Amino acid sequence: METMDLMAFQEELQKPQSPKMQEALAAKTVADIVSKIHSCSESLDEAKRAAAEAESMKPGGFLGGRTRKKTNLLATVTTKITETMDEMNGLVNESIKYTSVSTALAAIMCAQFQTVLDDGFTDTDKRLQRLNETGKKTLEEVIRRAQEQNEQLSKIDKNIKISKKMLAKSPRTGKASRGTPAKLVRIGNT
Repeated sequence: METMDLMAFQEELQKPQSPKMQEALAAKTVADIVSKIHSCSESLDEAKRAAAEAESMKPGGFLGGRTRKKTNLLATVTTKITETMDEMNGLVNESIKYTSVSTALAAIMCAQFQTVLDDGFTDTDKRLQRLNETGKKTLEEVIRRAQEQNEQLSKIDKNIKISKKMLAKSPRTGKASRGTPAKLVRIGNT
C-alpha cells in the first residue's frame, strides 16, 4: 500500500474541500501509515524472536557448523532489525510531514491515530487488527510529535495573524499601523 506523495497530498488539500472530504483524505493517509507501521512492527517482532532463537542455539557441532550457523543467523537478524528500525523512523518522519501540512489536518489525523490505538484498524481484507506493542509505541511517538508540531504551527499562525493586524491600514489615517512607538520608547528607557 503506497502512501500518497506529500506533494500530491498538499495539492489535494489546496482544492476546495468540505470537512468530510478532508477527513476522508486524512483517513486514507492514516490507514496507509498505520498499515506500514503494523507491517514494520510485525517484521521487527519476528526478527527479535529469530534473534532470541539464535541466541539460544548451542555452539559446536561438526567442524563448528552450528557456531557458524548461529553467527550467520545473528548477523542476518541484526541487519533485518536495523533495516526495520530505519524504516520505522522513516515512517515517523513521514507521518510528521503529513500532519504538518495544516493545524486542522493535524488535529484530524491525531484523532484518527488515537482511534487506531484505542480500537484497532481494519486491514485491506476487512479484518480488525490491533498494533503490537512496538507498533503502539511507534504510533504514540507519531501522535506526540504531531501534537508538538501542531502546537508550533498554532503559535506561528497566531503570530502571523497578530502581525497582519498590526500591519493593517488604520481606518483613520489610511497608513499601516506599526505599533505604538511611545510605548516602545518607554519600555526601552525603563
